[in-house]
Amino acid sequence: MNSVTLKLIACITMLIDHFTTIFVPRNTIPLFHITLIDYNLDVTWYVIGRSIGRIAFPIFAFLIVEGFFHTRNRIKYLNRLLLFAVISEIPYDYAFWGFPNTNLTILLFRQNVFFTLAIGLLTIMIYDYIKNRMLGNTMWMTILGVLTIVGGTGLLYLIRPDYFELGYGVLLIVGFYLAYGNRNLRMLLFILLVGFFRGGVEFMAILAAPFLYYYNGERGTKRFQYAFYIFYPLHLVILQGIYQFLS
Repeated sequence: MNSVTLKLIACITMLIDHFTTIFVPRNTIPLFHITLIDYNLDVTWYVIGRSIGRIAFPIFAFLIVEGFFHTRNRIKYLNRLLLFAVISEIPYDYAFWGFPNTNLTILLFRQNVFFTLAIGLLTIMIYDYIKNRMLGNTMWMTILGVLTIVGGTGLLYLIRPDYFELGYGVLLIVGFYLAYGNRNLRMLLFILLVGFFRGGVEFMAILAAPFLYYYNGERGTKRFQYAFYIFYPLHLVILQGIYQFLS
């Protein structure tokens, strides 16, 4: 299972998650002409869709670390994530909060997942720099490394994108970084982080474990590299557009 396959799985499960988020809580799925008048059926649809959707973020977080170790230019990689974070913010607000929305609390303090991924990447970039500069000085490397991780989680709290709770988004990326090249350690840290930081439906992120375990280390074709970036804001606009059109 190469990185392209993982991206496809992440995008599909994310699509299911966002479809569920946009349509099911409103008690209607107009695309399929289904009206969820039964509350229990409504909850069942929601839990199933959101549970499947929990698979996406751990895969994206893992692929950020893979990209970190394979990219030719980490600064450009970070800038690309930040660019799409900015591009995706209006589609994100439109899809989940309605647009235009006069509630500035929502618009200013709930940001899209690209910000989470970018902050996670920035954190491991700084951590990696410190580690390489502090070789032989374990004490300072540990102190500065911990401060970097704390700073990354603090920035996550400040911006408040998806998966900011308890610093989970950054900690997961850092965990995959620390376990790079060691499949068993990767799985152990992943299970521990999900078990400790996620509860309820969010715990179903554990369903991503088999996909992460069977990753074969191959990058796959770069032909569709930017398609995966574009997919995020595009599918949000399309889903909300469908809902508005058919409602």
